[in-house]
Amino acid sequence: MPELPEVELMCRALHGWSAGREVTGLWPTDPTVLDGPADRLVGQRIRGVRRRAKYLLLELDRDVLVLHLRMTGKVVALPTDGAPRPGTRLQVRLRGPQEPWGVALVDPRRLAQAWIVSAEQLSRWLDTRELGPEPWPEARDGAWWAARFQGLRAPIKAALLRQDRVAGLGNICASEVLWRAGVHPSRPVPSLQPPEWEALARAVPAFVDHVLAVEGATMARDGELTYVNQGGANPFEVYGRAGQACPRCGATVQREQLAGRGTFWCPRCQPPDGAAVPSRPERRSRARTRSSSSSGSKGLGR
Repeated sequence: MPELPEVELMCRALHGWSAGREVTGLWPTDPTVLDGPADRLVGQRIRGVRRRAKYLLLELDRDVLVLHLRMTGKVVALPTDGAPRPGTRLQVRLRGPQEPWGVALVDPRRLAQAWIVSAEQLSRWLDTRELGPEPWPEARDGAWWAARFQGLRAPIKAALLRQDRVAGLGNICASEVLWRAGVHPSRPVPSLQPPEWEALARAVPAFVDHVLAVEGATMARDGELTYVNQGGANPFEVYGRAGQACPRCGATVQREQLAGRGTFWCPRCQPPDGAAVPSRPERRSRARTRSSSSSGSKGLGR
């Protein structure tokens, strides 16, 4: 699933492709993808594109086109001939002096969704999604993280997926940041101590910045993100690497289902009792090696 870093990259690309250009047509090739009249945006100019959690917000003169990419959705630039990509569910045609002449929502699993919301109603519409504050780019300390999850008794991995507590993180992010922080995914939220919350506070922006750098280079080179389950390489440290060596300590990465989601961790770096939590984990060169060659993104085993 595209999570905060990937959606941020798509937001930047979509802004560059579409900001300042007029919508000449909106074609849902799948009638179930769009909530709202397709002709309502025609003639409006796209003022800009921003992100809220995992939502993309294309802000026009009077309305906002909201996209949620779900499991396998992504936005791509339409080629000059306008030929649809396999899996295309929505096309937005644009008028402007430069290419592309449109953008498309491509979604092989047909789970992505689009809405047309008036600009006046956007804040109220987002409130109905019950989205908590975001963990990036604003710096958050350990006390902030502990306060966001106060009162929960769930495993920390499940808590990180609560969009009403902290918005934007997903299944892969959770496994990766807990590995960076040295916290076992099954640890109950109340068991975490202040040094562990501080480690988590450092791990989240470090992971997001790392993905933006690695996958941003991929997007700049290839023009789009390619998910693991669509042929891309795995750019992550522990996610999807069960049975392989931990890049920090060499122990065998483990996998289990936690709250119905595939969860990956290192039994040495992330002991269940929290006895060996590193304060600032050092990593081997796997990610640096992949940063110049990876074409992957999230999309492995939800």
